[in-house]
Amino acid sequence: MWIIRLQPNAYPNHLDACLSPSSCLGLLAHYPTLRRTDSWLIWHLQNHLSSPSSSFFWSQHLHLLWDVLRVGLLYDERYHDLRRNHRASGIRFRRPFAWTDESIYSTSSYTSNTVTITAGGSAATKGSDDASGTFRVHANSFKMYNVNVVNSYGVGSQALALSAYGTEQGFYGCSFKGYQDTVLTDTGTQFFGYSYIEGAVDFIFGQTANTYFYASVIASKAAGTITASGPPSSTEGIYVFDSCYIEAASDASSALTGDVYLGRPWTEYARAVFKYCSLSAIINSAGWEEWSTATPNTADVLFAEYDNNGAGATTSGRASFSKQLTSATVASYSIGNILGSGYASWVDADYFD
Repeated sequence: MWIIRLQPNAYPNHLDACLSPSSCLGLLAHYPTLRRTDSWLIWHLQNHLSSPSSSFFWSQHLHLLWDVLRVGLLYDERYHDLRRNHRASGIRFRRPFAWTDESIYSTSSYTSNTVTITAGGSAATKGSDDASGTFRVHANSFKMYNVNVVNSYGVGSQALALSAYGTEQGFYGCSFKGYQDTVLTDTGTQFFGYSYIEGAVDFIFGQTANTYFYASVIASKAAGTITASGPPSSTEGIYVFDSCYIEAASDASSALTGDVYLGRPWTEYARAVFKYCSLSAIINSAGWEEWSTATPNTADVLFAEYDNNGAGATTSGRASFSKQLTSATVASYSIGNILGSGYASWVDADYFD
C-alpha cells in the first residue's frame, strides 16, 4: 500500500453567529432535500438535544455543525451546495454509527493544500502522454491526500498533470491543473474524492480504466470538452461523475457560456455518466459532441445523465446520441458496479458520504 498524506490545518474562524440546535431542527423541517439526505444530521440534533451531556456535546462538537448549516444556507438551499460549502469551510463529519471525539477534524478539501508539485513536460517533447506527466502513478493500492499537481506547459500539446495506471488508486482532496489532457486514467480503477481537476481540452481521458469522481470540482479554463473516453470495447473503461460541480475556472479565458461539452468519444465505445451533478452555464445545450465531423464515433457510445441541476443541466437540446437515465437504470452506475463490489476495502469512506 502506497499512501501520500498531507493533512492541512484549516479550522474555521467564523463561529460567532452560529444557529442554535433547535433552530437547526426548524430549518431542516423546511428543506425536504436536506431532511431526506441528511437524516444522520437530524439524528444527532434530536438525540443530543435532550441528552444529559448535551451542553458538553454542543461546546465540544456540534456548535461547528450549526455553522455549517448557516454557511451552506447562506449561499444556496440545495443539498449539494450545502455539502460543498461545509467541505470548503474546513469541517468534516461522519455518520452517527461512527461518531467519536475525533469525528470532526480539519478539512481534507483541496482548498487548504500547502504542497504543490509542478513541472512543464509535454508529449511533444517527452515522447508520450504518460512521459509528460508531472505525477505518474504505475502502482496498485495507491493513495494520495492533499497534494496539488500542476503541469504548467499550457496550450499546444498534450501535457499531463497526472498519469494513472493501476488498480485501487485513490486521490483525496487533491488538485490537478493543466490545459490539454490534464488527467489520464488509462488502466485499472481510480477514485477521486473532494478533489479539483482543471483543464480545457479533453482534460480527463483514458482507455480501459473505470474511474469514479465524487463531490469534486471539474473546472474548464477555455472552450473545449471535459472527457475523452477511449475504451476498445463496450465493456471496458468508464467515467462516472457523482455529485460533482462543473464550472469555469477562476482564470478562465472568458465566461465560457455554452462553450464546454461534457465529453466527446475518443473511440466509438466511449462511456461517461454524470449523475446528481451541478452543471453551470458553461455546458453547451447539446451536452456532448462528436469526435470530429469526419470521425464522429457516436454509434455505440454511452453518454448519459441523471438528475443533474444548474443552468447547464437542461436536457431538451441534448445530442441525439446521448441519453437520460431513469431511477432504475442509474443503479447500474453505482460505485460498486464501477469500481467493483470490494470497493469499500480500498476507497476511503471519509471521502464518500
